[in-house]
Amino acid sequence: MFPLSGNPGGGTSLHRAGATTVDEGFVNHANFRVVTPGYFRTMGMTLLAGRQYTSRDGVEPPAVAIINQTLASQLWPGQDPIGRKMFSGQPSDPGSEFEVIGLVADVRETSLGEAVKPEIFIAYPQFAMQEMVLLVRTIGDPDAMAKTLQDAVLSVDPNQPIEAVQSVDAILARSVSEPRFNMILLGSFAIVALLLGMIGIYGVTSQAVSSRIHEIGVRMALGADSSSILALIVTQGLVPTAIGIVFGLAIAFAGTRLLSGMLFGVAPTDPITFVAGAGVLVLAALAGSAVPALRAARVDPTRALAAE
Repeated sequence: MFPLSGNPGGGTSLHRAGATTVDEGFVNHANFRVVTPGYFRTMGMTLLAGRQYTSRDGVEPPAVAIINQTLASQLWPGQDPIGRKMFSGQPSDPGSEFEVIGLVADVRETSLGEAVKPEIFIAYPQFAMQEMVLLVRTIGDPDAMAKTLQDAVLSVDPNQPIEAVQSVDAILARSVSEPRFNMILLGSFAIVALLLGMIGIYGVTSQAVSSRIHEIGVRMALGADSSSILALIVTQGLVPTAIGIVFGLAIAFAGTRLLSGMLFGVAPTDPITFVAGAGVLVLAALAGSAVPALRAARVDPTRALAAE
């Protein structure tokens, strides 16, 4: 199965050599991938240790395997897995034996929204599959290469059916289409809520300024300058905002589990996100109270007192 197809493909249980119980060096389910030499270079996957497959791997014993970081950390925590051996199946009923020859960085094979799974990559001669996916790295537009690749396959076997020729970019876009729509929808609601909040702050602050014209005139007549009046009005607009932010952060922190399945590459309780969100709210409050505050700072104390 190709990456981000939404299909995890095959799976197997694995245990390290020497394990006697399921609690010792045992993984109940690891994604099982069959690959040919060049797969990791084509996909841009980072080789962390050991080596990649060659055309001779798997043709003759011993059976070899390349594993990802997650599987290595579960079978040999804190140790170098290269050269170590593992078996498929249960410790009480071991199956095929594999020697680890390579360690690759973790990637999300099934979807971006799922956690990284333990994975084992097997050389094609060791486990030939009837159906395989051909992955090709191109220079330039991959869609423009589709016809050339189809002709190359048909030149080898004219009877080979070819279906679902698509770029990895298209696969990636399709895999994130649903969470992207959800985020756009939530983001739109958030923007509307932010605008409504700014309008509300503007209305409340304007009303407060209008009802305090005499007070502002008295303050300015007694020596208060425009900057102090401006700070007074803005501060009074920010106080309820600060209270709302405190309660809002508490509610947001408590509700992070509801959104955890929609996040990728960021923790539900990411402090930068919380600080940035609070900062946006403060800026919105400043924007909402800025116009009434500027109007209050320009009040003529003579006219304000005469009107009273």
